[in-house]
This record gives sequence, structure tokens and C-alpha cells, in this order.
Amino acid sequence: MKKFFLISIYFLLSLMFVLPTYGEVKTSLSLPENANIPTKASITTEYEKVDPNYSKYLNYEGCAGGEACFVMGLGALGIEMSQEEINKAAEHNITTGCNSRDLYVASLNLGILTETYWIWDIRSNKEREQYLRSIEYFISKGYPVVISWTENPEELIDDFCSFVLVVGYDTEKDEIRVLDPYRGPETGRIFSSKDFFDRWQWDNSDGTYAFHMLVIKGKEEPKLNELAFTISKGEKVTLLYEFENTGGDFFYADYDHSIMTLSIELRDDYNNYLDDYVLNKANSNSFYFMGGGRNYITITSRKGGGQVKIRYESGKLSRTDK
Repeated sequence: MKKFFLISIYFLLSLMFVLPTYGEVKTSLSLPENANIPTKASITTEYEKVDPNYSKYLNYEGCAGGEACFVMGLGALGIEMSQEEINKAAEHNITTGCNSRDLYVASLNLGILTETYWIWDIRSNKEREQYLRSIEYFISKGYPVVISWTENPEELIDDFCSFVLVVGYDTEKDEIRVLDPYRGPETGRIFSSKDFFDRWQWDNSDGTYAFHMLVIKGKEEPKLNELAFTISKGEKVTLLYEFENTGGDFFYADYDHSIMTLSIELRDDYNNYLDDYVLNKANSNSFYFMGGGRNYITITSRKGGGQVKIRYESGKLSRTDK
């Protein structure tokens, strides 16, 4: 119990000092009152075997699967990503594979929309069944679920040592199917609800149970603002951009690449040069703006003319040349 308590404290403190200000780890879960859960559902994805580089979790031998489960979950939603990309997005030097906190950090940094649950005070079989219903609900909606997993629950309490991906269930047959990237097989493993509970929700040795769960919902598209204008060949348009994000911000320029070439020059409020870009059909339509405060963007049409739509993530954008 002491080990579990220390790990939990480490996780919560790390969230305070490492994670961005968005996102949330939830400590309770309730379904919509009108939730309609079918008796069976399944999700299809390509099996991913665990990368040997990430084959351990918290120094337990033979424990693995966080990155691989995330990759399989994303694959079910049509998003391709490697275990290495997941591992790097966790933001610190990992030699033993991602733990629960790492997967949460990776989802934030990759812009993956997830619901992350850490629940460790389950006191009754009724509560356990409620959480199983929640997995069935998410699977029925097409959302893969990464869960904590203990292969031999009678040998390990107060913690868990690996991950599996839940991809299907059949309540009439009392079956739950998981993909285990460490042990296989590729077609998945099937458990009764009792055996599933014993491996998902570990025993805290004080009469309560606990579990971790990461529901993958897909790519989170940035909420962008827009400013549109028409520009002719040789014309210059100057925009004032005021924002507080000192780390920088992305801009996206939508226009007809086949007939237009735009040049972009960025300057600060004191007219100091910051950067410049050329946008045409051979280049990306995005550019990065460093620093916060008041900054100026001068857009010149070097070839052709037409409508330009600037999409940006935050702050205030206005035209100053009129």
C-alpha cells in the first residue's frame, strides 16, 4: 500500500509541474442517464507487438504495452503513429516504457483527445460492475480503451504492471476481448467479466480496488479564429497580431496555391525584424509566429491575386493598412 501511495503522489505532483494547463485526469466516472448500451460491440484495429525498447514498466520484468496500446487505439480511429512517437511525446527520458502519467502527457502533446481516469477507492461489486459498463459504453461508441493490467493478480497487489487495449465485449456470452501487445495473440484474448475484473482492478489490500483507464477519442483539432481579405498582385496587407502566448503560435494561410505566391514578413511592435516566409504551391501553407505582445504581419502578393484567409489559434488579429 505504501508503494501505491508514493506512486500516486508522484503522479499527481508531476501533473502540477509538467502538464499544460488544459486536459484533466478524472477521479470519478458516471454515464449519461439515457446511455443506450448494446449487448455486444467490437472495434477493429491492426495488432501491434510491443517494441522491445519499451518492454518494462516501473522496473517490473516482463511488463509492457503502453505505447503499443496507444498505437493500436489510434489505428482503430484511422490515425497512424509509431511507438517511438508516443514515447517521445511523453516529454522525459524513458528507458522502461510509458506509465499511466506518460500516456496522459503524450496525448496532450500530440493533440489526441482522451478521457483519462485514475480511480482507486472502489468499495463494492456494484461499483466494479458500473465501471465495466462504462467500458462497454465507450466501446459501443467506437472509442478504444487502454487499461491497467495485472496478469497474475494473486501474486501482485497494490499496483499493476502493464497495459492492454479493450476492443470488444458480448454481455450475453459474458466475454470481454482485449489486445495484449506483450503476450499476444494477434486475434486477442477473451475473458469472463470476473477474470477481467481481477486483472484490470487491482486489490489495494484494504478492501478497496483501483484502476487506470485511458479512453481514446481521436485527433483534437485546434479551435481556430479567422480573418479574410482580398489581395491583388503586388499589393501589401499589414495585420496587427496581439497575443499573450510567449511560446509562439501557428498561422494557417488558405488561398489558391495554383495562381498565387505570398511573402510574409514578421516584425515586433518596435519594427524589429523577426522572420519571413514564402508561401506557394511547393511550400507549406503554415508559418510560426514567435513571442507575445503586439506584432505585425506584412503579406505581399508576389504572384497572382485573390482571397486569403488567415486562421490562427489565439489572440486578436486586425488589419491596419486601411
